[in-house]
Amino acid sequence: MGDLVRVTSGPVANRSMADDVASLFEDVSEESVADLLVEYQQARERVTQVASTLAGEQRGVLMFFIEGNARDVRYGAKAMAERLFGLEGAIKALNADFWRRALDLTDVLSCMPQARRDAWHEQIRELETPDFDEATVTATLRQLLADRRLFFAERVDGVFRALSRTHVTNAPQGFRRRMILDGVHDGYVDCTKAGHINDLRIVVAKFMGRDVPGYRASRAIVEMGMRRRGEWLTLDGGAIRIRVYKRGTAHLEVHEEMAWRLNAVLAYLHPTAIADEHRRRPAKRRARAVELFDRPLPFRVIDVLSELKPDPGGLSVKHNYTYSSLDKHIRKEVERVLALLGGTMPDTREPVFVFDYDVLDVLEEVVASGCIPDTKAHQYYPTPPSIAARVVELAEIGAEHTVLEPSAGQGALAELLPERTVCVEASRLHCVVLRSKGFGQVHEADFLKWGARRRFDRILLNPPFDQGRWRAHIERASEMLAPGGRLVAVLPASARNRDLLPGWSVTWSEPIVGEFRGTSISVVILCAEAR
Repeated sequence: MGDLVRVTSGPVANRSMADDVASLFEDVSEESVADLLVEYQQARERVTQVASTLAGEQRGVLMFFIEGNARDVRYGAKAMAERLFGLEGAIKALNADFWRRALDLTDVLSCMPQARRDAWHEQIRELETPDFDEATVTATLRQLLADRRLFFAERVDGVFRALSRTHVTNAPQGFRRRMILDGVHDGYVDCTKAGHINDLRIVVAKFMGRDVPGYRASRAIVEMGMRRRGEWLTLDGGAIRIRVYKRGTAHLEVHEEMAWRLNAVLAYLHPTAIADEHRRRPAKRRARAVELFDRPLPFRVIDVLSELKPDPGGLSVKHNYTYSSLDKHIRKEVERVLALLGGTMPDTREPVFVFDYDVLDVLEEVVASGCIPDTKAHQYYPTPPSIAARVVELAEIGAEHTVLEPSAGQGALAELLPERTVCVEASRLHCVVLRSKGFGQVHEADFLKWGARRRFDRILLNPPFDQGRWRAHIERASEMLAPGGRLVAVLPASARNRDLLPGWSVTWSEPIVGEFRGTSISVVILCAEAR
C-alpha cells in the first residue's frame, strides 16, 4: 500500500484539523429554501382543504371508492376511509417530505456521521419531524450547516466507536493502521456498518483533497468483499484496503499517513483521551508526496459504473434509464473508461457497450479501486493489430518454444500468442483484464523487478518508451532469453541501428509512422538473436 496513494503535502496536509475541514463544504442557497417554504405553504393549504371537504358525511361515501378500488387493504373500507383523510397524519407526511427535500438542498446528510444520518432518516421515515415553518427550518438548517466541522470530527469518532472491542488489533488509545469491524454482514449487508466504512472513506478522501463517495457507496464494496471472501480489495487509489470474512468481520487497513491524522481529528472531540504521540506524524518518516501510479476517478463516475447492468455472460453492459440525464462530462468520462477496458458502442442510439471478454470482474476492480491506469505513467499504448501481426511473424514461434510477453497491457499482442505464453504486467487492473480474457499465466509485477529465474525461447514486447525505459526492458529481456532464443520488440524509431545488444545478430524494420492511436510517434521493430 505504500506506493499507491497520493498524500498531499501542500496546504491541506499542513493545516490544523479545524482549518483542514473549514472550507470543504457547500453552502445552501437562501432563495432555494425560500422557494421550498412557499411550496410547503401551498401544499399544506391544499391538504387542509381536502381534509375539510371530505369531513363528516362526505367521508362515509369514500368507503365505496375504497371498497371498489382497493379491496386488498388491511382495514375495512369504512375504517380506511376514516384513516385515509385524517388531517393530522397527512400534515405529518407533508412535513417529513419537505424536511427530506430541504436536507437534499444542502450537503449536510453527506457530512453527517452514520449515527446522526440514521437518526434523521428515522425521523423522516416515522413521520416525526417538526412543522416545516420558516423559523424552525431556518434555525435548523443554519445550525446543521454550522455544525459540519463538528460532524467531520463525529464521523471519525463514530468509526472509532464502531470498531470491534474483542480484537486486540483495535487499540483504546486511538486508530492504528489496521482496524477491525465485526457484524458487517450476516449474509446480508448491515447498512449501518457499511455506513461506518463509508465514513472512513469520506474522511480519507477529504485528507487527500478528493471528491467523496456518496453515503451509500460502500454497501456495494461490502457485497463485493462477501463474494471475494478473504481477499484484500484495494479501495480509493490505495488509501484503504478491506477484507471481508464469512463470519461477518471486515478488516481494514489505511495508508500509513492516515492513522495519525485520524487521531488528530479524534482529539478535537477528546483532547485528553488521545496521547500526543498518537496524533503526530511519526518522526522517523519523512512527509513526502507519493506519485500516483493509477489515476483516481471521480466518485460520481464510479457510482455510474457500479450501476451498470451486464448481461449474464458479461459481454455487454447497459446503463440504466438515468444515464441520459447525467452531466455530459460524467457521461463522457464513463464512456472513456469503458472504451479503455475494450468496450465498443455499436449503436449510438442505445447506451450499450459490447466487450469481447467477460468484463464483470474488471468492472468490479474499477469500482473497488476507484482508479484506472494513468496512460502516461504506464505508457499504455496498445500494440496495433498490423504491428502485432508482424512481431509474431518475426518471432517464428514453434510448438516447443516457451514464450514471454513483458508489459502485456490488456493483451493486444498476447491474443496472437500461444495459450502457454507467460504475461507480466504492472497494472493490477490490466492483470484482471488478461485473466478475464483467458490468459492463465499472468504475473502482476514490474518486469524490471520481476524475480523469475527461468529463461524463455521467445520474448516479444512493446515496452514503455519514456525516460529510457524501453532500453532497460530490452536489457532485462536479453538476460531472460534462452540460448538460441529470439527477442522481438517494438521500439521508438530513434533506437534504430543503435548497438543495443553487442555481439547479437540484429535486424531492424523500416520506421512505421502513425499506427499508434492517440500519438504521432514513429516506431521500429527489433528482431535479435543471441550468438
